Amino acid sequence: MKKLLYIEDDEIDVLSLKRLLRNFENIEMEVITCMEDLKGLRFDRYDVILSDSNLPDASYLELKILLPNRTQFISGSTIDGESILLKPITEEQLKLTLSKGSLDLTYIKQLADGDKEYEVDMIETALRILPERWTSILEVKDDFIALRMAVHKTKSSFRVCGINNEYLTLIEELTENAFMNKETVNGLLDSVQNQIERALKELSFLLD
Repeated sequence: MKKLLYIEDDEIDVLSLKRLLRNFENIEMEVITCMEDLKGLRFDRYDVILSDSNLPDASYLELKILLPNRTQFISGSTIDGESILLKPITEEQLKLTLSKGSLDLTYIKQLADGDKEYEVDMIETALRILPERWTSILEVKDDFIALRMAVHKTKSSFRVCGINNEYLTLIEELTENAFMNKETVNGLLDSVQNQIERALKELSFLLD
């Protein structure tokens, strides 16, 4: 089941997207209508994020700063220099958007330069290494220095696999005082675990 976050305050647009989603299987949509409800939301819970470029309480720039890079913005008009889907979104556009994963395999594909065997080898290696990296983090999660070292090592694996490093970076930048707040640390670790689990699913799918 793919989870779709739709950030839109226009009821007509929401109804239109719901109608389009009838042609797709295993899509669960959640609608957010204002900036205030986005604050504190864990975006890693969603496979796809669609957002209007403006909300009553937020501009395009504010939304772009808050939302993950993988967010697909939509608008009633073009925005110079930005990749925006124009309303109304079509079934074909929605299909392409839903087919995009959370991974950016640009780096692997650049290294492979058309060598499919190399791509497969890298993906298989990532499927083996990512769980090992996660285990190494869990083993030292209560040790401030060791955790930062394990996270730093894992960031390279994330980068190669095209996984966003935002949560690992936040852990690595924790002060010792902030590290004492276990709720914060555990929340960040949960986000990293979700990223790894989603990455493993997408990478496994690429090998099928």
